[in-house]
Parts: sequence; C-alpha cells; structure tokens
Amino acid sequence: MLELDDGLSDDDRLCLTYEGQSVAVPWAVLCAVFDRFGREKAPEVSLEGAPRLDLGGGRALVHLRHRARYDVIARDFLVLDIRRRQAPLNASEETIRQLDAVLHGQFSKAHAEWLSTPIRMHCPDLTTCDFAYVLQTQCPIPGSYALDAVATVKTRQGAVRRFSMSRFKSYDEALLTQSFARLGWECLLSLPIGPQEHAPLAMLLMKREEGWTGEA
Repeated sequence: MLELDDGLSDDDRLCLTYEGQSVAVPWAVLCAVFDRFGREKAPEVSLEGAPRLDLGGGRALVHLRHRARYDVIARDFLVLDIRRRQAPLNASEETIRQLDAVLHGQFSKAHAEWLSTPIRMHCPDLTTCDFAYVLQTQCPIPGSYALDAVATVKTRQGAVRRFSMSRFKSYDEALLTQSFARLGWECLLSLPIGPQEHAPLAMLLMKREEGWTGEA
C-alpha cells in the first residue's frame, strides 16, 4: 500500500512510502495525474476542516471525503439480465426437461473445467468429476425454476459425493415483475435478447417507485 508522507523531501517534492522506502514524486508527474483525473470542485463542496498538506507556493493537497446528497428511493434503477423459462407455467417437470434444451444437451467442457477448479484444488485423491444439470422447481419466485450444475465426484477410496457448484434460474417475466412490484420496483422496459418471438434472454430496466417506504 502506498502511504503519503506528512512532509516534503529536501528539494520540496511530495513523497510516497512503499514497503519502507520513501520516493519523491516529480512535480510533472503530480501535475499530469491531476490533469488526467482531476475535476473542478463543485461550489457546494466545502474544504473547511479537511486535513491539508501544504506543498508551498500556494499549493496544497486536501483530504476530501465528499458524499453528495441524493434521493435513493426516488432515483434507484436496476438493470436485470434474466433467462426466460423455456416451458409454459403449467408444465410438468417432464415437459420442462423436454423443452429446455440445456437439460438434454451436453454439459459444456469449458464450464466443467471452470466449476471443478475448487474441487481439484482441495481434493487431491480425486479420480473423476462429472457434471450434469439437475432441475429444481421449488423456487421462491413464482413461475421460476432453477438448473443446478451438480458435480459427481469420485475418489481413490471409492467415495462418491455430489456438490451443487452453481445455479442458473429461469423466470416467467410477468410473475417476476409482479414480485418486484411488491418490493416497490416498477418495470420500465423489457428488451428481448435473441429472436423476438422466442428470445431466451431479456434485459429488464427497473425503477424504485417514488415515495415507496417499504410498507406493504
């Protein structure tokens, strides 16, 4: 971590300390940093009482922690990327398995490699690690279901264990927006991602309702 020294070097340059070594910063470097990242101070921002390091020549560094006032309830927005459910609301688990291509397709080798990393790191006697998606229909959001990426792990001792390594949820968009509405969120826009009639994904723009207090 870089630390700012509480004084200047012998040649009046700002100093930074890293791992016990103090390094003087050339003025040209300091000016370039402020030219690149600096902004004009807003009139309402006060520097009164803030810690200050005098750099001489009318220059100073001021430790400023400014928190602008804003109305969280009236101006909160949420962009939500969802996977739409691939079967009708009244579909049975068997029908979902038939209609959702993920459940009867092969598990991605790249995903398996990525998800199995912690297993391979912490299981030295691992012999095999096979992945499959498992359908879960008991989900908190009405009309949704989840696909669990389950790893079946076998070891040299013959033990077989199963681990849920990730979960991908699919939603009925209308019921999802209703659930958000109960929490004070309004859906302003829904954009399908993919073929318009059967887009598997959607992006929702949500806005917290003005004046919502969290009371039912």
